[in-house]
Amino acid sequence: RKYEIFFYHNKKECDFIVRNENGLQAIQVCYKLNAQNQKREIEGLKEAMQHLAITKGMIITYNQDDEFDGLKALPFWKVFC
Repeated sequence: RKYEIFFYHNKKECDFIVRNENGLQAIQVCYKLNAQNQKREIEGLKEAMQHLAITKGMIITYNQDDEFDGLKALPFWKVFC
C-alpha cells in the first residue's frame, strides 16, 4: 500500500491526514482524551474533516476505546496490531 501523510493546520490542527487508494482519512493522536484536551482534539479533527471533505476520522489513544461526539477513539494496539 502507498500512503501519503500530511499535517493539517488552519484555525485548529489535525495530526495526520492520510491519503491512500481509498481516499482521505483524518487522524488525531493523544495519550488520553480527558476534560482538558477533549474539545481541542475533537475540534481539530472535525475542522480538518469539514475543510477537506473527509468522511472518515478517528482518534488514536494509548488505551481508550470509546466514542466522543460521533468519533471513534481507539487504542493504538487495535489500529496497528
